[in-house]
Parts: sequence; C-alpha cells; structure tokens
Amino acid sequence: MPRVWDDPDRREAEKSSAEEVARLARRIKNAMDEWTGSVAELARWIRYAPPPPEAKPVEPWFEDQDEEPEDNGPETIH
Repeated sequence: MPRVWDDPDRREAEKSSAEEVARLARRIKNAMDEWTGSVAELARWIRYAPPPPEAKPVEPWFEDQDEEPEDNGPETIH
C-alpha cells in the first residue's frame, strides 16, 4: 500500500490539518478570553453590588467592626 506523501497527486488532495488545528486553537483562545472577561465582570458586579434590603449580614461590615488597639504588639501563632 503506497504512502499518501509518496504520491504528488494525493499530497495536494490530502493537505495537512495544521491550518484547521490552528483555527480551532484560535477559536478556543478567543472563547476563553471572552469567558474570562465575563467572569471578571461578574465578580466585580458581585463584589460591589449593594445587598438587597432584606439581606441579613453574615459578618459585620468593615466600617461597623470595633477597632482593636494597636499597642498589643505583633501577632504570634504559638
């Protein structure tokens, strides 16, 4: 059975798939870039959107927390 690349006529008919693979890779990259941008926009919206009026805070807001005195020294983990 002759190989495809030994026959010049078949060489033209059976072109490499490199261009199709490159096009697919570009489409995947563009889709990933668009998805990443959408997720980043959603994250910004979630972070900065005010909570609904009926929502109860799980933790106190940063501004509502009591400030601790700064003269306690460095934190230790032991």
